[in-house]
Amino acid sequence: MDELIDDVESGLTPELRSLYAPHLAGERQLIANLRSRAAPPDGVARAVERELTRARVRPRTPVGRDARVILLMRALLSDRAMDRVWTRSLGLPRAVPADDADVSRRRAPGRSSAPTGDAGRPRAARP
Repeated sequence: MDELIDDVESGLTPELRSLYAPHLAGERQLIANLRSRAAPPDGVARAVERELTRARVRPRTPVGRDARVILLMRALLSDRAMDRVWTRSLGLPRAVPADDADVSRRRAPGRSSAPTGDAGRPRAARP
């Protein structure tokens, strides 16, 4: 995986490399984290052997604690919540919904949504 990320990064222009630097760093961090907690190869080999000798082979077999945790999270969390989990685990910034992208339209907390005049006072209603 490190070689794949290196290949992708080397193919980027300097501008894109700086744009995607946080994402690529997050990917590298995630891979290192997964490697440190990965199931031992013997355990994976036993799981593969067990599945291959079953009368009815299951399409997916979780191996290791992390895999079981992810399956539990998928069962309990919505897709949006899972996306937030993955986003945080990659160290990416929180996405801003398209409606909130225009910062000039945001209101300060506690402010009225009524249109205001130049001095910040509510405008007079038009007849």
